[in-house]
Formats: sequence, structure tokens, C-alpha cells
Amino acid sequence: MDRQALNAALEQCRTLPPEFYSDPHRHRRELDQIFRQEWQYAGPLDRVREAGSYMTTVVAEVPIVVTRALDGGLRGFVNVCRHRSAVVASGCGRSRSLVCPYHAWTYSLDGSLIAAPRSEREASFDPTDFPLRPVRIDVWGPLVFVNLDQEAPALADWLGDIPDMYAETGLRIDDLAYRDRREYTLDINWKTYAENIVECYHCPSVHPAFAGVFDLDDYELEARARSSIQRTRPRERPRTAAADAYDFTGGVEDGLYVFVWPNFMANVSPGIGHFHTNSIQPLGPDRMVIMNDFFFVPEVSTADADSYIGFQHQVSLEDIAPLEAVARGLGSRAGLPGRLMQASEPLTQHFMQTYVAVMES
Repeated sequence: MDRQALNAALEQCRTLPPEFYSDPHRHRRELDQIFRQEWQYAGPLDRVREAGSYMTTVVAEVPIVVTRALDGGLRGFVNVCRHRSAVVASGCGRSRSLVCPYHAWTYSLDGSLIAAPRSEREASFDPTDFPLRPVRIDVWGPLVFVNLDQEAPALADWLGDIPDMYAETGLRIDDLAYRDRREYTLDINWKTYAENIVECYHCPSVHPAFAGVFDLDDYELEARARSSIQRTRPRERPRTAAADAYDFTGGVEDGLYVFVWPNFMANVSPGIGHFHTNSIQPLGPDRMVIMNDFFFVPEVSTADADSYIGFQHQVSLEDIAPLEAVARGLGSRAGLPGRLMQASEPLTQHFMQTYVAVMES
């Protein structure tokens, strides 16, 4: 099906063809055409605030290391040794250098090669020819982003007015401190997850506690060129028991959930300084990981933070079974393209249209 036919089908509220969710060749194209050209969330700034600290992640199957060099500079590199391509660093922590576990090539936190055993025996070996490959890096509030494309627009352009939207909620984003991460690995294509988190049509049947707290009849949806915006507010009389929710009184009044193409979502929920991110990373055509990082302002108690994390954790767990059921159906290739509900799933339709515009150009 060509781009024109795909767009015509999407205009009629049809879904993408099932084979788009399992084709390994399409998966490789997605890595190159989408993930390696867009800004990607790397992790919380709190992990690399101090000189001599580092953290690692993976973007589009490319290992990445973010460092705070001894000169105080924040830097990002492809986390692959320039000798025989072993992954150099793992996890996060503090160190004055990064040492490859294979042959002990050693790199400064500014990426320069500072030691290579027996290199003095090589007549033409120049360590300055073999630094770690740099990637672009930038921050928004407590969040670190990287980009493998040196020619991509700046992070500020990618975000647009989204930081202003969060500031208008009353969230003090610069006061947020990282608290915890929850990861979930699912046997689904990454697009299935993205299509799910930009709609709440499934919330009454899949997320009863969430639907009991928030008024889904007063749920605002807005599609923009590269983002999808959802807004909601608590019910006047919540149907969910307090023990199954969190303290959503005071502070931010309305929930704001913004998905930024292709795989990142920032969420501020009603209450005093509750903020978390969702970052989707494909692990193959039929496997992905979702990483949820949680941030809070200082006055949020440990008990309240734990309640909020637990509330969102339950939402994430509830998504797994139905999404893996979707993946099995798509993988059977027995179904035809589905039919979206325009009034309830316009942002899913928008995601699919954006996907076609990028991939089928």
C-alpha cells in the first residue's frame, strides 16, 4: 500500500496494516529514519549532576553514555570502544575514567582516549584519532536528552512551547528531584504502546482506579504537528478508594500529559509536584521496554511519592495483558486493518498519520 492509499485509509479512521508491526526490515528502517534522527530521553539529570559521574542508556540499539566530565561539562557519547567495539561503561556511578572491559582502553570523561595498553609499540598509533564518538546532548529541567543526528533541530525546537505549558500548571520543574524508575518489557511492537498511551478510550475497562479518580467525560485531546496533548482533572467525588490512589489535592489542579513524537511522554498529575516520564524503546520488531522515571518537589513526602508511584505502576501493569493480546492478533496476520473511534482516539489516528508521513515519504 503506497503513501496516498495509507493516508486515505487513515482519513477513514482505519488503522495501519498489521504487517507494519512485525516486519524486521521495517523495524531496521524505523531505527534509522525515526529513532536515530530524533531527540531521545537519556535519563535523570540527578544521576550526572556531580563532576566524575556517568549514566548509560540505549537509543535505537545504540549504547550511549552520558558523563559529567571533571571540568563540569555535560557530554554524551556512543558507549562503544574504538578498538574492537565492546560496550565500555555500564549502569551509572562515579569514576575519573571509563575503562573498556575487553582490552582496557581507557577514556577520560570528556571522551578522549588516555590509555591503550602496548600502544607505545605501534609506530603510527595516535590516541587523539580514537576518542569516543560524541552525540548531541541537552537538558530540560531534570531531564537529559541525546540525539544521534548532528544535524537535527535543537532540543528547544523539538519541545516547542511544551515547557511553557508545564510551567502554566504551576509545576516547579526546576525543583523536581528524581526518585525512582520502573521498567516494563513487553512482547509487542513499540507503536502498539505509543498508540495506547495517547488515548484513554481503554481506561474505563482497563484502568478502573484511574477512571475512578479522573473525569473521563471531561478529557481534552489536542493534536499538534509533533505532539499530542491530553488534559484531565479529578472527579468532584472520586469513585476510587483513597488507599488505591494518591493525594491529588492542592498544587497542580489539572493533569497534563504530552506525548512528543516519536516515543516520549511527560506527565504532570494533579497534586503537589507529581511528575513522571514515559520513554519507549524498541528491542526488536516484536519487543520493547517502557521506562517510567518519577520526580517530585521536595515537600512531597516519601509516603505520598510511594503512593503515586504505586498508582502509576498499577496502571502500567494493567496495560500489559491487553497490549500483548493486540500483538498476538496483529502477528497472526489474520485480521484486517481496524477502525478507530474518531471522537475517542483522534490522537492515535494522529500518531499513525505522523508515522506514515515520516516512514513513507
